[in-house]
Amino acid sequence: MAQMIVQPGPPRKSRHSYYLRDEDLTLKCLQCGRGYKVKSSLSKHLRYECGGRKNFTCDLCGRNFTQNISLRRHLMHSHNFYQPPKRQCIRKICK
Repeated sequence: MAQMIVQPGPPRKSRHSYYLRDEDLTLKCLQCGRGYKVKSSLSKHLRYECGGRKNFTCDLCGRNFTQNISLRRHLMHSHNFYQPPKRQCIRKICK
C-alpha cells in the first residue's frame, strides 16, 4: 500500500475577514492594534477587553472577570451554579 502525505493548507480566515477589509477598519486600538469600523465598538473594546478593570468577582473562588456574562458562565461551568442576569430598567419605574 502506498502512503499519502497530506500537506497542511493555508490557515483558515475568520468569516469576518471575507467582508471587512483593512481599509474599512479605520479605528485602531492603540494598545493591541485591533481595528474597528464603529466608534462604539472600539469604546466597548477599550472598556471591557484592553485595559478593562475586572469588576466582577466570583464569591466562591475569588476569580475576577471584566464582564458579568463571563462571571455567570464561570459560575455555571466551574461551580454548577446558575445566576440569572440582572434586570435592566428601560423605563423610570421598575417592578
